[in-house]
Amino acid sequence: MFSNRVIAAGVVVTVLVVPAGVNAQSCLAWVERAPTIPPAPRYSHAATYDVQRGRVVLFGGRAAPGTPLGDTWEWDGASWTEMHVPGPSPRFDHAMAYDNARKVAVLFGGDTGASYLNDTWEWNGSAWTNIPTTVEPSLRAYHAMAFDTTRNLTLLFGGSGGEGYFNELWSWNGTAWTLTTTSGPAPRLSPALAFDTARGVLVLFGGFSSTLPSIRGDTWEWNGTAWNEPLIPGPSPRTNSALTYDPVKQRALLFGGQAVEGTKSDTWAFKDGAWSALNITGPAPRLAHSLTYDIARNASVLFGGYTPLVGERGDTWTLVADDAPSITQQPIPAKVYLGRPASFSVVATGQSTPSYRWRKDLIDLADGTTITGTTTPTLSISAVTFDDAGLYDVRVTSDCGQATSNQVALSVLCPADFDGNGFVTGDDYDFFVDAFYTGDPSADFDLNGFITGDDFDFFSDAFAAGC
Repeated sequence: MFSNRVIAAGVVVTVLVVPAGVNAQSCLAWVERAPTIPPAPRYSHAATYDVQRGRVVLFGGRAAPGTPLGDTWEWDGASWTEMHVPGPSPRFDHAMAYDNARKVAVLFGGDTGASYLNDTWEWNGSAWTNIPTTVEPSLRAYHAMAFDTTRNLTLLFGGSGGEGYFNELWSWNGTAWTLTTTSGPAPRLSPALAFDTARGVLVLFGGFSSTLPSIRGDTWEWNGTAWNEPLIPGPSPRTNSALTYDPVKQRALLFGGQAVEGTKSDTWAFKDGAWSALNITGPAPRLAHSLTYDIARNASVLFGGYTPLVGERGDTWTLVADDAPSITQQPIPAKVYLGRPASFSVVATGQSTPSYRWRKDLIDLADGTTITGTTTPTLSISAVTFDDAGLYDVRVTSDCGQATSNQVALSVLCPADFDGNGFVTGDDYDFFVDAFYTGDPSADFDLNGFITGDDFDFFSDAFAAGC
């Protein structure tokens, strides 16, 4: 939870606590983006992902010195664009979710700084519409929302209207709000909420409660009929964190928030009912930020937030999946004359920096007198010998996996075998002479770029020696 009304209830203690849970290999990377014109720094805003149009939609929030905002922005994966349209009144600590069935973003409630709200709005990509309702949740802010893709309902949980905290779970079907239940998690402000589409459950974590412990670290799941609290280790208790769902990896991702020990900058994953800490660094510690999943680009998008003693933030970050490296350019087989140079190269992609290990006939190579680059993308042999002939490949390894290139052959040819048929005969001599006198590039025997008498002499010596 974070607001002028209730921040005094929070406790900030500079004590380091090692979070519970099992560390996991992340295979993810936080990348700070640099859009030309980003939204103004803010916190307590709301954002959701428009699946139909492939855009993150952001509305409102608080700017220094606590001014409520009423602007609408969209992120297309590269830049922010302000949508200059009328819409909801300026507000903060509201919530948004995207209705996949009706292709609209739904916004509810919030705080103007002078009063709480309980209006319902929908964004269709070009305009906001205020939806009239006869029954709706009471005036409130600090609630959370997510869309239930199994039952095609927008779900809303918790919040406060100034007098007490709520534990109500409401659902919106596009025309009416329905109070679903008031049992389950304790009443609270600013929990993190996301819908696990793979398991068909709503996932809730943490928040700020009026009963002890005030800052919560509990995990709850709603299966459409009942709440269940799995007693599992996970992130340290916190409020004002952000949670989104990655449908590609089928896991929820949580970042930051305000904990007893301080403001957090850790990233966690929740998959198959278990939390794991991801060993990655990225955005600075913060709370009251937004986190959404960009399906079109397979990236979580974080914007803004608040850091005590620093203030409002206006940075944009994306959490990009980094799977095992992929080899996009394979090495090419080579036929090289004895004593000539040879090389093999690969091109590999991946967010994390990979390592390379070249092999010959499946045996690791090491740099030596004539061989270099055995741990780089390009393997070089300065002067091949017959012993260098064989099958070459390279293993490309990152923290997230390994890829092995195709095996390619290095064939070492006898220089006097001009026609390359494996035998040195008079035909080779005749073919070379023809090439020499016609100026064919193949007669450049010493590879200096010119056809001269030296080439004739070098070939004659090799022919006389039988190779």
